[in-house]
Amino acid sequence: MESSLTKYLLLFLQVIVSLISLHADASIFPEKTTVYIYNYLGPNTDLTIHCRSKNDDLGEHILSFLSDFRFTFKPNIWGTTLFYCSMSWPGQFHSFDIYVDGRDGCKACPWQVKTTGPCLIMPDHESCYDWKS
Repeated sequence: MESSLTKYLLLFLQVIVSLISLHADASIFPEKTTVYIYNYLGPNTDLTIHCRSKNDDLGEHILSFLSDFRFTFKPNIWGTTLFYCSMSWPGQFHSFDIYVDGRDGCKACPWQVKTTGPCLIMPDHESCYDWKS
């Protein structure tokens, strides 16, 4: 009985390994993602950002106009990866979920931070969000 169970488990593992190797593009292990955050507030307006996730604090960064901050990570296999950033400039303070696994799903995610809100700029579309009150 035990040897039959062992044979079935080994066969099952072989099938799983074969499927993963045959379908590398559809692997259960996510590829690295890079988020780019650009300051589009206007000339002479610095953007201060502080990004973090549940497990990582990326620190505070000051971006001059048109400069960027970027970070790279591997989304978790459960599809629940979330990074959020506080963003401030003179007279303004906002926060925004800069990467939401189910919403974004991009491998290179370029964001433009504007006075009206952040915009994800993709080759085939643009998704802009208003700042929440």
